Amino acid sequence: MQSQYQVTTQVLNTNPLFDSTLPTIAKALYMALEKLTDARGVLQCSHEYLAKVLSTSRRSVIRHIALLEAGNYIRVERSAVNSKIPNVYKIN
Repeated sequence: MQSQYQVTTQVLNTNPLFDSTLPTIAKALYMALEKLTDARGVLQCSHEYLAKVLSTSRRSVIRHIALLEAGNYIRVERSAVNSKIPNVYKIN
């Protein structure tokens, strides 16, 4: 049986908001993705849309998505290069 401390630690370890290695913009991006996803935890949108929501650059969104993906907080199903179809983001 797990103690309350162990359960709390596991929850904190899976939440990027408590990850001290992530920049604030990456945490804000994660929160935006969480709010915009459907009931299945899936969102399909462009980098430009996320940049507009966060009032930042497209390049900044791309960089911080990579950090969230590397930390295993999200999964990205990328569309073909030069495709007009946006990527699909899934919260882990």
